[in-house]
Amino acid sequence: MRSNRLVLSFLRTGLCAATIFAALAGGAMAGTPASTATDVCPDNANPCDVTAVFDVANNAVLDFGTRALNVSGSGQFNFAGGNGQVLCGPFSATTTNPTFDANGPSEFGGTTSGNIVVSARRRCSSGVSPPACASVSGCQFGTCGVRRCSLKPGQVCLNDTNCQLGICGANKRCSGSVKFVRCATNVDCDYGTCPAQLTCSNKSTNPLNCAANADCDFGTCSIGTASLTLNGTIAGNSDSPASITLNAADNISFSKLINISSSSVDSDGGYLAADSAFGSVTQTGKINATGGGTSQGGSVEFYAATDVTVGEDVDVVGGDFDGGSVDISAGRDVFINRSLLANSSAGAGFGGEIVVDAGRHLVVTGVSAVNKTTIETNGHTDIENFAGDGGTQDYTAGGNLTLNANTRYVGLGSQPDGAGSDIFIDVTGDMVMDGDITIKAVGGQGSGGYLEILSGGKTTVGSVGVMDVTGNEGGYVEFSSSGNTDFRGKADASGATTQQGLGGLIYLDSEFNTVVSGTLLVNSSNSGSLEVDACRVTLTGTGKFDNKVINGDNTILARESMKLLSGSVMAVGTGGTNTLIYRTPAKPPVTSGTITPAPRLIVDPSLPGCPVCGNSEIDKTETCDDGNVNNGDGCSSDCQNEKCLAQTGAPGYPNVPLCDDGNVCTTDVCNTLLAGGTCQHPAKNCDDAIACTTDSCNPESGVCLHAPVDGVCNDSNPCTTNFCSSQLGCSATANNNACNDGDNCTENDVCGASMCHGTSIPGCAVCGDGIATPPEELCDDGNNTFTSGEYCGVGCVRIPCGKPTNSSGGLPKSSDALFALKSAVGQSTCTIQVCDVDSSGKVLASDAQRILKAAVGQPIVLSCPAP
Repeated sequence: MRSNRLVLSFLRTGLCAATIFAALAGGAMAGTPASTATDVCPDNANPCDVTAVFDVANNAVLDFGTRALNVSGSGQFNFAGGNGQVLCGPFSATTTNPTFDANGPSEFGGTTSGNIVVSARRRCSSGVSPPACASVSGCQFGTCGVRRCSLKPGQVCLNDTNCQLGICGANKRCSGSVKFVRCATNVDCDYGTCPAQLTCSNKSTNPLNCAANADCDFGTCSIGTASLTLNGTIAGNSDSPASITLNAADNISFSKLINISSSSVDSDGGYLAADSAFGSVTQTGKINATGGGTSQGGSVEFYAATDVTVGEDVDVVGGDFDGGSVDISAGRDVFINRSLLANSSAGAGFGGEIVVDAGRHLVVTGVSAVNKTTIETNGHTDIENFAGDGGTQDYTAGGNLTLNANTRYVGLGSQPDGAGSDIFIDVTGDMVMDGDITIKAVGGQGSGGYLEILSGGKTTVGSVGVMDVTGNEGGYVEFSSSGNTDFRGKADASGATTQQGLGGLIYLDSEFNTVVSGTLLVNSSNSGSLEVDACRVTLTGTGKFDNKVINGDNTILARESMKLLSGSVMAVGTGGTNTLIYRTPAKPPVTSGTITPAPRLIVDPSLPGCPVCGNSEIDKTETCDDGNVNNGDGCSSDCQNEKCLAQTGAPGYPNVPLCDDGNVCTTDVCNTLLAGGTCQHPAKNCDDAIACTTDSCNPESGVCLHAPVDGVCNDSNPCTTNFCSSQLGCSATANNNACNDGDNCTENDVCGASMCHGTSIPGCAVCGDGIATPPEELCDDGNNTFTSGEYCGVGCVRIPCGKPTNSSGGLPKSSDALFALKSAVGQSTCTIQVCDVDSSGKVLASDAQRILKAAVGQPIVLSCPAP
């Protein structure tokens, strides 16, 4: 009755029709926090345009379905420190205010920020009412077979006892709970009953009832597009900063400041997650998520199905409780163009954690030598001289990783005894490093960091690439490559030169060739090692093994050949050793450079040989070796098993039918891309593109057969005879059978010219011919259907006066009054025989008022003109 009274009130006050429609749409009244999407804009508004500030009720879910939501100008969602969700289709914001204000008022001497979730969603691909989705999980709700407690849907049960957790004991714990369940009263331990109704296993919030697994499957999240574009700031900085989650089925981009830093010394930084299920994440606005002096830095997470681009600084610096964390994961490429800062800036905090995982390539690029891109996880020292270690950095790339010039990884251990960071780099493809990696100990008692680089392809360290893992105890540097290594930069694992100092270790390992034209350095009063292990090792004229450690050691192991060219240096301190290890006396090292002291030469025949095709040995990466490098003899020129490759007729390969399986109904092919050449035998294609034939292959002759099947041809016309033609497909011929044309006003129906015809019966009424024939017909408006506003309905029945939207009995409804009002203002069409209830000859707003009065039960006479 609410809408009836509302319309009547507006009609009495003489307000215009547009105002009435806005009121019927359910817009929020000024000063009332929005608790549903209807409070922001009408249900049918698409897009929903927000240009003003909307206060959002705590824990509100503003669900716009998959409608577009545009926020512009002074538009804003103000959560006032509360929690809430905004669910929509495509989301776009360009605002002067913060698009989302998560800050609340002061409370107990401080301020607090809320938890906000924004989701831009598609629709699932199947189901009667496909749900909205921001990822595949939004359409897949598991299996059908879970029962849930009636008062606690999150609690899975097998029977009623699983929902009864006993009484609330003196320890404020439910006495019958297996896990620790807190309670205030016995009511908190009563989860209701365990109904027999099954629900989907992965939907505990708003459980979904089901009878079979198919009821939990809504296909894929693939209908429509839903990107999230944020060109407005987010304010969530307070004593207790905000948690912001941005989800989108498609791309996510944000170009303005997101401030979720702590303004309190004892509060951690905020949380930001941007998750794109099928698109990219692009960040070109600064992110501040710093923590207080006695707390931890915040957490920033980017996840994308395609690419992630970092175009502005991300700051998660923390305090005494360590730096924060940055976690970036992309199904394709990651581009880091600005700094990631996860340091500790107070107390004895450790550096934070940075994890980057690229499904394909990872590229780190700096702006200039003055404005470098820096990825930092530094520790800090407190006033009592307690030190924090550098944090952890972990990088993975499924393709190549490039650290360009003007970029650097930094993880300093603070003084006096903090250790440098641990950095792990795992690259499936090539690694190119032209930037710096500095993970040293700043203080005189700390140890240098740990650097491990694994490359599945070629590893290149440019001439400006510098690795510094120095400390009182030198750190560890390892390059392990499945391809060639080209080292032109500098690696320094020096320790202190005092009595307590210890040198570190630098180790280059390659399955193929290593060329060193840069410097490997370790200097300390004790220990220290430089090692290279490769197939072929070359120290160019600028290459240096500079080991200044007393009793240190340098080792070069080459499985195939070793060259220390003129100008190269291999030196170690007093009492140290230089060792050259090689596989065969037939290939001794070339030692034209300066080696101090003279090297120990060790021949080790047990070393495996390097891949050399044609040596009659199956070396690593080879699948055959027949002693030559010829193609077409079963073993190719690169020592790979040719399998069926010889039959392809390519240059150098005889055309031999190696794949003939003797079956005339298969096609014999050699797949040159599969496992070096693999025979495949797909069935012969006998499809004649005629749907009504059964296609097959004669196993003796290999000839395709096409048998027609008349039974599959049916055009549902009783006046045709259907058959299958092996050339034309389904065909039909006309017949003269008896039939029924479905017309009660004809008789003696018979087929002719593929149609059913009958003889008209004189005086028989036909509804829809435009002629009212009593007594069967009370009206006839030329059709046998009903559309709102017509005076004549199905079966030529007269529509009652004042009821333009329905023909049922009883009083008119408010919807009838609204339809008449729309007709009065020209937004719809209603005949005067139904809507002119005062027989004035016109449909006016006063007619709508009379219909509404009748709808609410007021005594009033409705009188419409006769047809």
